[in-house]
Amino acid sequence: MKNPVPAILGTIRSGDPAIRLRTARRAAFAATALLVVLFAWRSDDAFHAYAMAGHLVRGDGFVYNAGERVLATTCPFFTLLVAGAHFFTREMFVTSTLVDVALSLAAVWVLFFVFCRKPWQVFAAFLLCADRSFLTYSASGLENCALYLLAACMAAAATDGRRDFRALLRLGFLAALAAGTRMDNVLLYLPFLAWAFLFRENGVGRANGLLAGFIGFLPFVLWEAFCTFYYGFPFPNTAYAKLGTGIPAGAYFLRGCSYFLATALVDPAVVLLPLAAAFPLLSPRRDRGVRLLSAGVLLYLAYVARIGGDFMLGRHFTVPFFLSVCLLFASGTGRTSAAAAADGSRRLRTFAWAAPAFFLAWTACVCAIGGRRFLLGEGFPVPGGIVDERVYYYRYTGFLPNLLHRKWRFERTWSPAEVKRIRAAGRGRAFAKEANGIIVYCNPDLYLTDRYALGEAFLAHVPSAPVEGTGFRIGHVPRPIPAGYVESVESGENRIVDPGLHAFYDKILLATRAPLFDRRRLRAILELNVPPRLARRLGLDAAERTDVGP
Repeated sequence: MKNPVPAILGTIRSGDPAIRLRTARRAAFAATALLVVLFAWRSDDAFHAYAMAGHLVRGDGFVYNAGERVLATTCPFFTLLVAGAHFFTREMFVTSTLVDVALSLAAVWVLFFVFCRKPWQVFAAFLLCADRSFLTYSASGLENCALYLLAACMAAAATDGRRDFRALLRLGFLAALAAGTRMDNVLLYLPFLAWAFLFRENGVGRANGLLAGFIGFLPFVLWEAFCTFYYGFPFPNTAYAKLGTGIPAGAYFLRGCSYFLATALVDPAVVLLPLAAAFPLLSPRRDRGVRLLSAGVLLYLAYVARIGGDFMLGRHFTVPFFLSVCLLFASGTGRTSAAAAADGSRRLRTFAWAAPAFFLAWTACVCAIGGRRFLLGEGFPVPGGIVDERVYYYRYTGFLPNLLHRKWRFERTWSPAEVKRIRAAGRGRAFAKEANGIIVYCNPDLYLTDRYALGEAFLAHVPSAPVEGTGFRIGHVPRPIPAGYVESVESGENRIVDPGLHAFYDKILLATRAPLFDRRRLRAILELNVPPRLARRLGLDAAERTDVGP
């Protein structure tokens, strides 16, 4: 077999720009694919979605615990995609990993082959795609991989200059996919979509723009109608559990600032690049689509700070980071105005050398000298328990470690003692001390819930106990356990002592467990979702969800 290296080197040295560009793209894509596979792992949160996908394939419905309709995933469209692949393979670990890798590489392909027009641009894009956080969530089991692809497609649609009716239909459809994959992701595109559908300048007209937007967005509208009817609530249960806590907005904002700081210390590129790129791209010399998407990046980052960020280091920065990379190279190519292209090309050429050098120096100095004990909270705790989960989980849920051992190791991340105790007691339903995603996925025949209420609708709507200062962890805010609630879970009957909570739990049971077309269930769904004042005008029993408590 001939050595391919001399041929590749000869191609790179070739004087033909098209050949050099094609070779650079292929080499960068292959190198990125290798990095994505090497970094591939499964987050524990991903198993919440896998539990629902498994129940759907087994015929139990798109539910978290069999027999109770609860949407316990923030990424329903992505979960349905994984369930579709799982239906054909009947295997989850490798199947879901391959889905993640395919989606991430499709996004990178758009970046290299659509936005990068010169070899040095490909080189710069590859260095940015080698970012720690970007690779961590490219194949983590979370929805980031699908959001990367949607961000690349939206950037391509925003900068191609087409604004006819069909183009607006595609924009609406992309927005629907983004909302169904993760609802708050639409904030990235909201300024651009508002201009595209409402303020037309190319003769399509506002009425036709709105019509195209509505038709394109219809899949998400239908999904929301289905969610309200099937689950009893329009939003994922995780949104109510993580944000409907009763904790003041100021405490969330302070936690969001901690999230920005902790991520910037370990991975400055994923935080600073969206901020550094957005402001220059807001210049009036830029294409309007680029400017509006850049405004969306800033809007989304403000939202991340408002909700307190996340407990996973860098997770919520990766999608605006990748969108910013796409916009940077779009502003330096022929996809924008000539003046902006010339200015962007000079700036990008400088950036291609300066940014990687800065980020590498930062990693070598700050991360190495400070050490993980300081940066990741092992010795100097970061407020809110912000951690790099891949550091812990990779040995158990990493793609390559599992393939090398030829045996799934992810079950070693939790102690089976409590599950054994539940089974020994002969109970099929239990309130566990901690029911993380892997435990629920590995025990689909049991009904399991815990005080964090990610997969249980009642506690998700009960405000948390009072929190002093900023002493809480995003996504892990425990709810108070009302008297009689544990007995209610284990028996399947309402045994809650407090009269108000008892009545509220009755409505939850109707919405999540009663036959779909039961009139009492439909009335309960209205009472749970209609604001109290409107409910009283309609003659309904108002459900004061924010006022219930032990």
